[in-house]
Amino acid sequence: FRNLFNFNKNGIFSFVYTIQKQKNKILQINGFDDKKNNYHDFTSYLNFSDNYIISTSAKQGYKIYSSEFFDLKNYYIKYTEYEVNTSINQFKNLDFTLKYIIENQNNTLNTEKSTGNNIGLELNYSLTNKFNILLTTNYINLKYNSDLNTSVAYIMLESLKPGNNFTWTLNLQKNIFTTMQFSVLYEGRYSENSKIIHTGNLEIKAIF
Repeated sequence: FRNLFNFNKNGIFSFVYTIQKQKNKILQINGFDDKKNNYHDFTSYLNFSDNYIISTSAKQGYKIYSSEFFDLKNYYIKYTEYEVNTSINQFKNLDFTLKYIIENQNNTLNTEKSTGNNIGLELNYSLTNKFNILLTTNYINLKYNSDLNTSVAYIMLESLKPGNNFTWTLNLQKNIFTTMQFSVLYEGRYSENSKIIHTGNLEIKAIF
């Protein structure tokens, strides 16, 4: 479930307090797998104008994976995350967003620990009901103290590697007709001493 408490929504200063609890139970051939992701999040907003907004957030939670058969995949990860976000809309149809995120994770079932610093930029250009293009890019520095060839490492590092990482996405959407939408999604990422990975997706959607 997800509960939200809003204070002074749309005011010069406002905040949102969120409590979220997610739980999935999956039946496998060798038993059940349980996954949980619970957290508390406090986000504050400072609206200088409709064109300039600063937000800060603090999140604390835990992620649990429990398998009845594959014990080596089990984890109980406690994490904290702090984010500062600045949004600027000084130009017609064009939005800029700059963010900084620091995250700490600790697997209490073992010794794995990670720290991540993320600096990101987002550009969004939109023409109402016609065309939208979203470009995001991130520089992510990660520190990790354990073996990388485990499922826990994959979860904590989000498929990236310790050291310097770069990710970028380009999302293009265009309404061809009033009942049809064309979209292209391209994603790329690079980690130190690794090859660049490119992925893409093309979609045509009919709207009734």
